[in-house]
Amino acid sequence: MINSKLTGILGSFSKAELKEFEKFVNSPFFNNGRNYLPFLQQLKKFHPKFEDPKMTPEFIYAKLHPGKKFNKQVIWNLTSNLTKLAEEYLFFMHSKKNKFNRLAAIADEFSNRGLNSYYLKMIGEMAKFTSEAGIDPGYFQRNIAIQNGMVTYYQLEDKQHLLCQNVLEEGKWRILSIVRDLSRIVNDLVTNAFMYNAKYDINIPFEFVKNLNLDNVIKFAKERNYTHTDILEMYYCSILAALDKTDTAHYYRLKELFKRNHMKFSAIEKHDITTTLSNYCNLMVTEGKSDFKKEIFEINRFEIENDIAFPKTSPSKIIYIQILRSALTANEIDWAKNFAEKYIGKLKHSHQKPVFAMANAFINSKLGNYPAVLDNLKNIRFIDVRDKINVKSLQIRTYYELGETETVLYHIDSMKHFLNSNPSVSEQSKQNQLLFLSYLQRIVSAKEKLDIYDIELLIEHISKNASAIHREWLLEKTAEIKKGAQ
Repeated sequence: MINSKLTGILGSFSKAELKEFEKFVNSPFFNNGRNYLPFLQQLKKFHPKFEDPKMTPEFIYAKLHPGKKFNKQVIWNLTSNLTKLAEEYLFFMHSKKNKFNRLAAIADEFSNRGLNSYYLKMIGEMAKFTSEAGIDPGYFQRNIAIQNGMVTYYQLEDKQHLLCQNVLEEGKWRILSIVRDLSRIVNDLVTNAFMYNAKYDINIPFEFVKNLNLDNVIKFAKERNYTHTDILEMYYCSILAALDKTDTAHYYRLKELFKRNHMKFSAIEKHDITTTLSNYCNLMVTEGKSDFKKEIFEINRFEIENDIAFPKTSPSKIIYIQILRSALTANEIDWAKNFAEKYIGKLKHSHQKPVFAMANAFINSKLGNYPAVLDNLKNIRFIDVRDKINVKSLQIRTYYELGETETVLYHIDSMKHFLNSNPSVSEQSKQNQLLFLSYLQRIVSAKEKLDIYDIELLIEHISKNASAIHREWLLEKTAEIKKGAQ
């Protein structure tokens, strides 16, 4: 088999890219006068999967040198050099797509060659591109580079007295960049701790932001009408909300600022901010704040209405399921149906069938069409641990609705074993799921005994536990039993 790195790179090329790569390989400027085109053309026959058993070094060598004895070193050299060319082509493609970096590289060469006026013009082009692109993950770093560029220009022209303002601007951009990065890191740490039971023995980022007090800085910025005050405050609110979710003022302020400024951001940054808002709401729901369920749907609807939910670079099946379930929780069933059908095509092709089956299972469960739920669940292929939890939980509730008590008890036992043996399930998530299963076992027992005292005691326990998973459903089932026992 030919080197997997080379075939992996070539397999990632579209037909158009592979055709362009042939031209790249055929150029003396890149190939140092060596002809690698025949070798590439032989490999091209196996594109894109490169899984044909015939694609061996011996087979390729025979095609290139008919009648000659196989020479492993020749194939090794061809493979090694073509891999380097493929990497050079990737660099070329990346440079071609990243306009700012291309402009910065040209500007740097103008500076090195003493072409100061052209250098200044290129800095202007960099500034123009940045202002038109919107705030994205690289926005602040690009502005830092522009201010650095102006400082360099004034130094080249021996006009140091003019660079003071650029140094000040660089400082502003660096502060925004740092706060933005800290916001992302802190929120990722909090989310991963909740979702995947991640542990952090030495959490320097947390200790840093706990001692970071930007309130006076933001107050000063507001008083001076600083252009990016809202942006600075947004990222700071994001940090504070992550550190102390009990103070909901930070969340509501972040939401307010984002709605007021969302048009300033790029698509991917909008998506990241709404994800931060949604994650906060999910944590609050887990803590028993049921009013945040409606908040989640409102955020999701805002994402859909403003084309934020599914950025082209990272369509997420997690977001798709979350939006669907938030709509169903808010009893927006028609909205959920329309969303499920309209947006399934946004997901990765391999995810579409199993995720759409899961979506329909949730919808049919809400509608009370339980045989259809089981049919939907048969078409689900697990992608991650949360899929398994969703499916097992939905199966158990569905079998209960169908009155299949023995099956319910079997699946409860199976899910307990899964939760206790899977290290990817966070401790909080595991305990919440186990509590739900414990309540359901008691409900099954109460249904058989029809003991009013036991039922009322169970209703009291569930009612007091505001954070219980599927709490409304559990209370609905206990109320049905109580009514039947009277």
